[in-house]
Amino acid sequence: MQQNAYDAIVVADQGRLSRNTGHFGTIKEILANYGVLVVTETKTYDYNRADDDLVSDFESVISKQEYMAIKRRLIRGRIQSVKSGNWAFGRPPFGYERNYKTKETRKKRLRASY
Repeated sequence: MQQNAYDAIVVADQGRLSRNTGHFGTIKEILANYGVLVVTETKTYDYNRADDDLVSDFESVISKQEYMAIKRRLIRGRIQSVKSGNWAFGRPPFGYERNYKTKETRKKRLRASY
């Protein structure tokens, strides 16, 4: 960007630039200093304009809250799945096998390979 090689950045959604509001402020400041626009499906943001700057701040806060709500729902779903007896952790660790019909995890017999 220091060579002014970019006029705009195209993203699916402004919230994809950063979920952290502190980092987003830094990114926004850099883009404004170099006059780089952010182009999304619905809007083109020019952070040198006061109204675009304000709208982007609101959208950033809403995006962060949405991310936190999704994260809470995913964690709650995983906990509920474990309470129901399901394996919710991907592949079992080395040395264990999972029987998905009986929902049991047990140690495997390992052969010495030397």
